[in-house]
Amino acid sequence: MNMTFKTFALTATAATLAVGLTACNQSTAPATPTPTTPTSAQSVESTPSSQAPSPSATETEPTDESPSPTPSATESSPSATGAVGTMRFDPAPDGRPGAAACYDAEGKGIRVPENQPEITKGAVEAWLCGEAPDGHGTVGPLEPLITNVDALVGDYLALPPLTDGNAQEAASFFHVVLVYPDGTRRVIEGDDQDSTPVIGSGKPKQGSSEFASKVRGHWLDQRFVTKVPVPGEVINLVASCPGPEHNVLASPIDDVNAGWMCHGKTHDTVKKTIIDGALAKRIAESLDINSTPMEGGESVNQNSIHLVTPWGESILLQSLADEDGFQYRGESSMMKYLVPADLARDIDALEPNA
Repeated sequence: MNMTFKTFALTATAATLAVGLTACNQSTAPATPTPTTPTSAQSVESTPSSQAPSPSATETEPTDESPSPTPSATESSPSATGAVGTMRFDPAPDGRPGAAACYDAEGKGIRVPENQPEITKGAVEAWLCGEAPDGHGTVGPLEPLITNVDALVGDYLALPPLTDGNAQEAASFFHVVLVYPDGTRRVIEGDDQDSTPVIGSGKPKQGSSEFASKVRGHWLDQRFVTKVPVPGEVINLVASCPGPEHNVLASPIDDVNAGWMCHGKTHDTVKKTIIDGALAKRIAESLDINSTPMEGGESVNQNSIHLVTPWGESILLQSLADEDGFQYRGESSMMKYLVPADLARDIDALEPNA
């Protein structure tokens, strides 16, 4: 079942685009089932540049200095099969968006438990989670932070006590899940707004916006500075209809190497088509000269294109309901994209494969 696009040629200068921009309150996309998620995590061993515990560290017994948190913060994720402290993609099971560590044993989105024990350095890995499964709009990465985990904890510990916590929750709400050598976990909760409290152990802290920026920075440093290798093919782990709308992390649009399309006459008949990597790159490359800024968003239908980077972040192009073209989130505004004629023909030729 094909989507049909009228072809327009429009030359414009669009704002520089990054995949997964977060500071947005205009949520329009629903949840993300994942039909083709493998049953085990794809794992590649990687030695962090600092604090590199061996996988055997997971077998150590808890000590008196490592009290056990409540079960919702300590039980293993249902599909976590890779060795703790190694680089791997570990998607959540059962079509849930994000990583397995972002959910408790009952499949609910991880939250800070009551009376959580003290957060200390010494964790062997950290996971970054969006607001799933409640909001589905914001999705975190599928890989853990295994480098500079102590630095992330230090960023949290250095935050001052909360003095202003009046901001309402935004679309960039996130959780950090810390995993310690004995298997216990601690959870930190924050947002992109300074007036949102950072919640972990003890009293709430101030400085959520700066903390969020530092958290993202640790993951991006691991990818692009430490250059930990991508642990496998990601497209089949994230391609779903409907797909995620926002990503907690941002990746360069130049890195797009895959994609998928959701298309159908109604929401109930939407099917998925994996887009060839070369075609996905052509669409990404055409965005800049074929896009113009919009004032806010417009009405959209059930059809969409998702462009994916090697680490799994995607940019959502939503088909406009009342006119030709797509809308997506640019660097500083919503953008309207009019598909060039040659790409429109190639997109129309695609057939659903799921």
